[in-house]
Amino acid sequence: MRLIAICALLYCLSISAQIGGSNTYQFLELSPSPRHMALGTWVSTLSPNSIHSALANPAMVSDSIQGQVVLNYQPYFAGINRGTAAAVFGLKEGRSILIDTRFIHYGTFDEKNTFGEKIGEFSGNEVALGVAYAHHFPSKNLFVGARLNLISSTLAEYN
Repeated sequence: MRLIAICALLYCLSISAQIGGSNTYQFLELSPSPRHMALGTWVSTLSPNSIHSALANPAMVSDSIQGQVVLNYQPYFAGINRGTAAAVFGLKEGRSILIDTRFIHYGTFDEKNTFGEKIGEFSGNEVALGVAYAHHFPSKNLFVGARLNLISSTLAEYN
């Protein structure tokens, strides 16, 4: 009897109630710049003097890209829009920090009741504010970088 109860419990844990995405914030996996998309999302680290490399790899943030700014807006089909804005600011002693934001707006949808009657509209969007910093160890020719993202997602009145 105990074995049947355990098997029933394990079976119930594996049942999914809805189909759809199993992950959230998938927009962060989209290429951050047109340059990356042109390369087939293959990130070239051969250009250390480009903010585009630093968007994909935080270890590429350096004082050689201070003052660089990138703005990217991409209108998709069905009212979906996405974009990226990033800038590299210099800190003291040759250090730099990259600040960027990525967004995607999924457009406007009809809100309907159980009878299929339109009762309103709603929209959805996701936004990420990121900060990246890198440290260079010249004696070992080693670059170490880290990124912190603050992410917000909204669908209708749900956050």
